[in-house]
Amino acid sequence: MDVGAGPSPDGHPLALRFLSLRDRLAGTAFHVLGDRQEAREAVQEAFLRCWRSRASTNGVRDLDAWVFSAVLNAARDLRRRSAVRRAEPLPTEEAMQPTSLEPGPAALAERREALARVRFAIGALPEAEREVFLLRENGDLTFEAIASLLHVPVGTAKTRMRAALRRIREALAPPDPLYAERRTLQ
Repeated sequence: MDVGAGPSPDGHPLALRFLSLRDRLAGTAFHVLGDRQEAREAVQEAFLRCWRSRASTNGVRDLDAWVFSAVLNAARDLRRRSAVRRAEPLPTEEAMQPTSLEPGPAALAERREALARVRFAIGALPEAEREVFLLRENGDLTFEAIASLLHVPVGTAKTRMRAALRRIREALAPPDPLYAERRTLQ
């Protein structure tokens, strides 16, 4: 990867951290952008931004939070620049299936449906709640780190997470059979 003039990123702690977090970073960017290729571009752009600012990492207390912040900002910038967003799922269902235990077609269909429901529920969250949810779940960041990144009080970050979890739970809950029965009787 060409990162401009200067030392190679190979073996640098920042580059190693990006490598270890790359799937979680891409997942976070994907949920902001809705496109696998754009998510990769956002992660790459974030790496370049961080690499150019690597001298300032000595003052960073939480490197993971700093990296996730850079990815979130790069994804937001890319979303603003993009006129059309393509929706391509990440990761593919095939990549998520174990190779040694091949499930049958019914199990695959069930898995795809469940995955689609989860993606839809996350995508339907208000942006502020989705960001907190992704930083907490994908980034494994503390509420303190999330609050610092988003420039909100810790209580606000926790409230947004609770609201996101409630919305996701409601979206994924099985339909109430009594409600469906009442509707058919009307």
